[in-house]
Amino acid sequence: MAEARGQWTGYIELRGLYAAVHRGQRGGIGPDTPLVVLRDGAAADGCPRAYRLGLRPGMPRREVLHHVPGAALVDFGEAEYGPAGRALWSACARYSPLVEPAGPDRAFVGLTAPAGVPPREEVVSLLHHAVRAVARAAGVPPAEIEGMAGLARSKLVARAALHAAGERRPVVAVPAGQEAEFLSPLPVEVLWKAPPEAMDRLHALGVKRVGEIAEFGEAALWPHFGPLARDLVRWARGEDGEPVRALWPERAHTWRRAFPEGVGSEALVPALGLAADALSARLQAAGEACRAVRLRLEPAEGVARAGERRLARPQARAESLRQTLLALFRELTAPDAGTPSRTWIALQAQVADLAPAGHRQLDLWGQAGRDEEARRRLAEAVAAGGERFPVRVLRRGMPVTGIELRREHMLHLYDPMRWTPGERATWERAAR
Repeated sequence: MAEARGQWTGYIELRGLYAAVHRGQRGGIGPDTPLVVLRDGAAADGCPRAYRLGLRPGMPRREVLHHVPGAALVDFGEAEYGPAGRALWSACARYSPLVEPAGPDRAFVGLTAPAGVPPREEVVSLLHHAVRAVARAAGVPPAEIEGMAGLARSKLVARAALHAAGERRPVVAVPAGQEAEFLSPLPVEVLWKAPPEAMDRLHALGVKRVGEIAEFGEAALWPHFGPLARDLVRWARGEDGEPVRALWPERAHTWRRAFPEGVGSEALVPALGLAADALSARLQAAGEACRAVRLRLEPAEGVARAGERRLARPQARAESLRQTLLALFRELTAPDAGTPSRTWIALQAQVADLAPAGHRQLDLWGQAGRDEEARRRLAEAVAAGGERFPVRVLRRGMPVTGIELRREHMLHLYDPMRWTPGERATWERAAR
């Protein structure tokens, strides 16, 4: 009889990743100098030596200088963390097809193991490979990065378990059935799914530990939190039904055009329209929409230029993609963009962060509504209607021009009742 297996969730975090990237890209910070990354005036990350000296995330700048004397301070965002983050996620993908990135330095990983037995050794091996992969991507020794992980049957508890992880116990596993007991003595902040204002209200009620939420109960919390009270009690018991989503390797659609002889910037503009049309067709064929649009330009001399735009809502229309690609193109070719060449040899457009497309405007024949078969059916329907109703009552749609035409083009609308100028003249003669 096959051994029963269960689904486990690992929450992987690499402490020191941001600091390692800064050290590798700057090159002027010695290996013995503590490095701290500040974000909005508070510590966001640091190297292992800074943590050993007393650095804690969220520590104000003045306390950083007090606890970590002689530290090199850098600002978050002044380095490119993407390659290191992708190295981490790719290392996780070697162990599981379920990888959900939560940031360049962290990710959820779905793992299977015998029911009731956490796959601790597998997570330890994953951390080892992830640290080495990220160190290579950042150009620093592996000792500059520390791997930690929480392991549980749910995403909520796995991330909360990281609160107890550290140098002596890098992997904290919560056995199945002991989630409520594990969470009970921890501060309420480990319930990371709760909004910040809920934390403030809990503290105002004197609730400091997760176990106190269960003691209050849903009925006592409802006047203060409304429907959120039900979720708070459920989370306090370690119940979380959200699965790990397979978001890495990233799914994307790519369009590329090479220009072996080299072309100027003006010649690339028509290619942007071709890219938008091709990518829009792929998205619509797959029933998907994108939340990110990327553009990469390869010059004849110098380093390639790349940019990305996040969209306010998922898009699949060619016009929206064309406008976004054109805006990216203007940014990458601006005089102050640092591009050493105005001759380009390749253009690559990509749509990523894909999601199922929402509802579409329907017509009588779907995608076939624009071909001759649709026109024949429409003519038959109008003729049948004309036999039953007076011609002055049954009218076809009027042509749309100007602003209305542009609006429908932008919204990708289609009206099967719209006629051609020749058809309109025929109907006008019949009406007279």
